[in-house]
Amino acid sequence: MGVSVYVSTLTSTAIAADRYLVIVHPFRTRMSHSICGLIIAGVWLISVLISLPLGIYTKIGIDPRNNEPSCMESWPHPLSRPIYTVITFILQFVAPCLIISICYYRVSCVLRSRGSTKIGSGRKSREKEELEIKRNRRTNQMLIAMVIIFVVCWIPLNVLWIVVDIIGEKAEGSVYFHHTFILCHMIAMSSAVYNPFIYAWLNNNFRQEFKAIFQCNNKFCSKNSSLLTTRQQTQSKFISRYTYNNNDNKKTKMIIWILIMKKI
Repeated sequence: MGVSVYVSTLTSTAIAADRYLVIVHPFRTRMSHSICGLIIAGVWLISVLISLPLGIYTKIGIDPRNNEPSCMESWPHPLSRPIYTVITFILQFVAPCLIISICYYRVSCVLRSRGSTKIGSGRKSREKEELEIKRNRRTNQMLIAMVIIFVVCWIPLNVLWIVVDIIGEKAEGSVYFHHTFILCHMIAMSSAVYNPFIYAWLNNNFRQEFKAIFQCNNKFCSKNSSLLTTRQQTQSKFISRYTYNNNDNKKTKMIIWILIMKKI
Protein backbone atom coordinates (compact mmCIF):
# COMPACT_ATOMS: atom_id res chain seq x y z
CA MET A 1 0.00 0.00 0.00
CA GLY A 2 2.82 2.40 0.86
CA VAL A 3 4.46 1.87 -2.53
CA SER A 4 1.26 2.76 -4.41
CA VAL A 5 0.88 5.93 -2.34
CA TYR A 6 4.38 7.15 -3.16
CA VAL A 7 4.08 6.14 -6.82
CA SER A 8 0.89 8.19 -7.16
CA THR A 9 2.40 11.24 -5.47
CA LEU A 10 5.75 11.14 -7.26
CA THR A 11 4.06 10.56 -10.62
CA SER A 12 1.96 13.70 -10.13
CA THR A 13 5.16 15.57 -9.26
CA ALA A 14 6.92 14.28 -12.38
CA ILE A 15 3.97 15.33 -14.56
CA ALA A 16 4.06 18.83 -13.08
CA ALA A 17 7.80 19.09 -13.73
CA ASP A 18 7.33 17.91 -17.32
CA ARG A 19 4.63 20.52 -17.96
CA TYR A 20 6.91 23.16 -16.48
CA LEU A 21 9.74 22.25 -18.85
CA VAL A 22 7.49 22.06 -21.92
CA ILE A 23 5.68 25.38 -21.36
CA VAL A 24 8.26 27.54 -19.56
CA HIS A 25 11.24 26.27 -21.61
CA PRO A 26 9.69 25.26 -24.96
CA PHE A 27 12.95 25.47 -26.93
CA ARG A 28 14.81 22.93 -24.85
CA THR A 29 15.24 19.39 -26.09
CA ARG A 30 12.10 17.37 -25.50
CA MET A 31 12.18 14.37 -23.20
CA SER A 32 13.06 11.16 -25.04
CA HIS A 33 11.39 7.80 -24.47
CA SER A 34 14.49 6.46 -22.73
CA ILE A 35 14.57 9.39 -20.28
CA CYS A 36 10.86 8.94 -19.64
CA GLY A 37 11.44 5.26 -18.90
CA LEU A 38 14.25 6.12 -16.49
CA ILE A 39 12.01 8.59 -14.66
CA ILE A 40 9.27 5.98 -14.30
CA ALA A 41 11.78 3.43 -13.03
CA GLY A 42 13.19 6.04 -10.62
CA VAL A 43 9.71 6.78 -9.28
CA TRP A 44 9.14 3.11 -8.51
CA LEU A 45 12.62 2.65 -7.05
CA ILE A 46 12.27 5.64 -4.72
CA SER A 47 8.80 4.48 -3.69
CA VAL A 48 10.08 1.01 -2.82
CA LEU A 49 13.04 2.40 -0.86
CA ILE A 50 10.88 4.78 1.16
CA SER A 51 8.38 2.02 1.96
CA LEU A 52 11.08 -0.55 2.76
CA PRO A 53 11.27 0.22 6.52
CA LEU A 54 7.58 -0.59 6.87
CA GLY A 55 8.15 -3.97 5.28
CA ILE A 56 11.11 -4.67 7.56
CA TYR A 57 9.58 -3.59 10.87
CA THR A 58 6.03 -4.82 10.31
CA LYS A 59 5.33 -8.14 11.98
CA ILE A 60 2.31 -10.37 12.44
CA GLY A 61 1.00 -10.10 15.97
CA ILE A 62 -2.16 -10.44 18.01
CA ASP A 63 -4.32 -7.35 18.13
CA PRO A 64 -5.29 -6.85 21.80
CA ARG A 65 -8.55 -5.19 20.82
CA ASN A 66 -10.04 -8.28 19.17
CA ASN A 67 -7.42 -11.01 19.84
CA GLU A 68 -7.01 -11.64 16.12
CA PRO A 69 -3.79 -11.80 14.04
CA SER A 70 -2.91 -8.54 12.31
CA CYS A 71 0.06 -6.68 10.87
CA MET A 72 1.67 -4.53 13.56
CA GLU A 73 4.68 -2.21 13.45
CA SER A 74 7.56 -3.19 15.72
CA TRP A 75 10.28 -0.53 15.62
CA PRO A 76 13.67 -1.09 17.29
CA HIS A 77 13.58 2.28 19.09
CA PRO A 78 10.67 4.42 20.39
CA LEU A 79 11.84 7.38 18.29
CA SER A 80 12.19 5.34 15.10
CA ARG A 81 8.55 5.59 14.12
CA PRO A 82 8.19 9.39 14.73
CA ILE A 83 11.37 10.02 12.75
CA TYR A 84 10.15 7.84 9.91
CA THR A 85 6.77 9.60 9.96
CA VAL A 86 8.42 13.03 9.69
CA ILE A 87 10.65 11.86 6.83
CA THR A 88 7.74 10.36 4.92
CA PHE A 89 5.63 13.45 5.58
CA ILE A 90 8.32 15.60 3.97
CA LEU A 91 9.00 13.27 1.03
CA GLN A 92 5.40 12.28 0.35
CA PHE A 93 3.54 15.53 1.03
CA VAL A 94 5.62 18.66 1.70
CA ALA A 95 8.21 18.31 -1.08
CA PRO A 96 5.75 17.19 -3.81
CA CYS A 97 3.30 19.90 -2.78
CA LEU A 98 5.99 22.59 -3.04
CA ILE A 99 7.29 21.29 -6.37
CA ILE A 100 3.82 20.99 -7.91
CA SER A 101 2.78 24.42 -6.64
CA ILE A 102 5.95 26.14 -7.90
CA CYS A 103 5.80 24.42 -11.31
CA TYR A 104 2.14 25.24 -11.88
CA TYR A 105 2.63 28.80 -10.62
CA ARG A 106 5.41 29.37 -13.15
CA VAL A 107 3.32 27.77 -15.89
CA SER A 108 0.41 30.03 -14.99
CA CYS A 109 2.62 33.12 -15.09
CA VAL A 110 4.03 32.20 -18.50
CA LEU A 111 0.59 31.54 -19.97
CA ARG A 112 -0.71 34.82 -18.56
CA SER A 113 2.21 36.77 -20.02
CA ARG A 114 1.78 35.12 -23.42
CA GLY A 115 -1.91 35.92 -23.39
CA SER A 116 -1.27 39.59 -22.70
CA THR A 117 1.43 39.94 -25.38
CA LYS A 118 0.29 41.76 -28.50
CA ILE A 119 1.70 40.31 -31.68
CA GLY A 120 0.45 43.16 -33.83
CA SER A 121 -2.56 44.15 -35.88
CA GLY A 122 -3.02 42.10 -38.99
CA ARG A 123 -1.30 39.01 -37.67
CA LYS A 124 -3.69 38.25 -34.88
CA SER A 125 -7.31 39.28 -34.77
CA ARG A 126 -9.20 40.29 -31.67
CA GLU A 127 -11.29 37.11 -31.77
CA LYS A 128 -8.20 34.91 -31.71
CA GLU A 129 -6.78 36.92 -28.83
CA GLU A 130 -9.97 36.44 -26.84
CA LEU A 131 -9.98 32.70 -27.55
CA GLU A 132 -6.37 32.44 -26.42
CA ILE A 133 -7.12 34.36 -23.23
CA LYS A 134 -10.06 32.06 -22.47
CA ARG A 135 -7.94 28.99 -23.17
CA ASN A 136 -5.17 30.22 -20.88
CA ARG A 137 -7.71 31.04 -18.19
CA ARG A 138 -9.12 27.51 -18.36
CA THR A 139 -5.61 26.09 -18.16
CA ASN A 140 -4.84 28.19 -15.10
CA GLN A 141 -8.08 27.08 -13.47
CA MET A 142 -7.19 23.47 -14.17
CA LEU A 143 -3.72 23.83 -12.65
CA ILE A 144 -5.06 25.57 -9.55
CA ALA A 145 -7.73 22.90 -9.14
CA MET A 146 -5.13 20.12 -9.35
CA VAL A 147 -2.98 21.73 -6.65
CA ILE A 148 -5.96 22.28 -4.36
CA ILE A 149 -7.18 18.71 -4.83
CA PHE A 150 -3.71 17.33 -4.11
CA VAL A 151 -3.43 19.27 -0.85
CA VAL A 152 -7.00 18.65 0.32
CA CYS A 153 -6.88 14.92 -0.42
CA TRP A 154 -3.53 14.12 1.16
CA ILE A 155 -3.40 16.36 4.20
CA PRO A 156 -5.99 14.42 6.31
CA LEU A 157 -4.04 11.14 6.14
CA ASN A 158 -0.72 12.81 6.91
CA VAL A 159 -2.18 14.74 9.83
CA LEU A 160 -3.71 11.53 11.16
CA TRP A 161 -0.34 9.75 11.23
CA ILE A 162 1.31 12.72 12.93
CA VAL A 163 -1.41 12.72 15.60
CA VAL A 164 -0.97 8.97 16.09
CA ASP A 165 2.78 9.37 16.59
CA ILE A 166 2.26 12.21 19.07
CA ILE A 167 -0.45 10.54 21.14
CA GLY A 168 0.87 7.02 20.74
CA GLU A 169 -1.06 3.81 21.28
CA LYS A 170 -4.01 5.68 22.79
CA ALA A 171 -4.94 6.99 19.36
CA GLU A 172 -4.77 3.58 17.68
CA GLY A 173 -6.76 2.05 20.51
CA SER A 174 -9.57 4.53 20.07
CA VAL A 175 -12.94 3.28 18.88
CA TYR A 176 -13.05 5.88 16.09
CA PHE A 177 -9.48 5.37 14.84
CA HIS A 178 -10.30 2.55 12.41
CA HIS A 179 -13.18 4.45 10.79
CA THR A 180 -11.17 7.67 10.69
CA PHE A 181 -8.25 5.90 9.04
CA ILE A 182 -10.51 4.33 6.38
CA LEU A 183 -12.09 7.70 5.62
CA CYS A 184 -8.75 9.54 5.39
CA HIS A 185 -7.26 6.76 3.28
CA MET A 186 -10.20 6.81 0.86
CA ILE A 187 -9.92 10.58 0.49
CA ALA A 188 -6.18 10.30 -0.21
CA MET A 189 -6.60 7.52 -2.78
CA SER A 190 -9.39 9.41 -4.52
CA SER A 191 -6.96 12.15 -5.57
CA ALA A 192 -6.10 10.14 -8.68
CA VAL A 193 -9.77 9.90 -9.66
CA TYR A 194 -10.45 13.62 -9.95
CA ASN A 195 -7.89 14.44 -12.65
CA PRO A 196 -9.93 13.03 -15.59
CA PHE A 197 -12.97 15.00 -14.45
CA ILE A 198 -10.89 18.17 -14.24
CA TYR A 199 -9.57 17.61 -17.77
CA ALA A 200 -13.08 16.90 -19.08
CA TRP A 201 -14.47 19.99 -17.37
CA LEU A 202 -11.85 22.54 -18.45
CA ASN A 203 -10.28 21.07 -21.60
CA ASN A 204 -12.21 21.44 -24.86
CA ASN A 205 -9.89 19.09 -26.76
CA PHE A 206 -10.43 16.38 -24.17
CA ARG A 207 -14.21 16.75 -24.40
CA GLN A 208 -14.15 16.63 -28.20
CA GLU A 209 -11.97 13.51 -28.30
CA PHE A 210 -14.12 11.88 -25.62
CA LYS A 211 -17.26 12.53 -27.68
CA ALA A 212 -15.52 11.23 -30.81
CA ILE A 213 -14.96 7.86 -29.13
CA PHE A 214 -18.71 7.33 -28.70
CA GLN A 215 -19.48 8.69 -32.16
CA CYS A 216 -17.21 6.19 -33.90
CA ASN A 217 -19.94 3.54 -33.85
CA ASN A 218 -22.25 5.82 -35.81
CA LYS A 219 -19.75 6.58 -38.55
CA PHE A 220 -20.53 3.39 -40.49
CA CYS A 221 -24.28 4.11 -40.42
CA SER A 222 -23.69 7.71 -41.40
CA LYS A 223 -21.45 6.61 -44.25
CA ASN A 224 -24.04 4.16 -45.57
CA SER A 225 -26.75 6.81 -45.26
CA SER A 226 -24.60 9.27 -47.18
CA LEU A 227 -23.91 6.75 -49.94
CA LEU A 228 -27.60 5.89 -50.18
CA THR A 229 -28.57 9.55 -50.41
CA THR A 230 -25.98 10.16 -53.13
CA ARG A 231 -27.19 7.16 -55.11
CA GLN A 232 -30.81 8.24 -54.81
CA GLN A 233 -29.92 11.74 -55.98
CA THR A 234 -28.08 10.33 -58.99
CA GLN A 235 -30.98 8.09 -59.88
CA SER A 236 -33.43 10.96 -59.51
CA LYS A 237 -31.37 13.11 -61.86
CA PHE A 238 -31.24 10.28 -64.38
CA ILE A 239 -35.02 9.79 -64.26
CA SER A 240 -35.70 13.51 -64.57
CA ARG A 241 -33.37 13.77 -67.55
CA TYR A 242 -34.97 10.76 -69.16
CA THR A 243 -38.44 12.18 -68.62
CA TYR A 244 -37.42 15.52 -70.08
CA ASN A 245 -36.05 13.95 -73.25
CA ASN A 246 -38.68 11.25 -73.68
CA ASN A 247 -42.00 12.61 -72.58
CA ASP A 248 -43.95 10.49 -75.03
CA ASN A 249 -42.38 7.14 -74.13
CA LYS A 250 -44.20 6.52 -70.81
CA LYS A 251 -44.00 2.76 -71.00
CA THR A 252 -40.20 2.64 -71.26
CA LYS A 253 -39.87 5.20 -68.45
CA MET A 254 -41.96 3.03 -66.14
CA ILE A 255 -39.80 -0.04 -66.86
CA ILE A 256 -36.60 1.84 -66.03
CA TRP A 257 -38.10 3.16 -62.79
CA ILE A 258 -39.05 -0.40 -61.73
CA LEU A 259 -35.52 -1.68 -62.44
CA ILE A 260 -33.97 1.12 -60.40
CA MET A 261 -36.23 0.47 -57.43
CA LYS A 262 -35.27 -3.21 -57.48
CA LYS A 263 -31.58 -2.31 -57.24
CA ILE A 264 -32.25 -0.10 -54.22
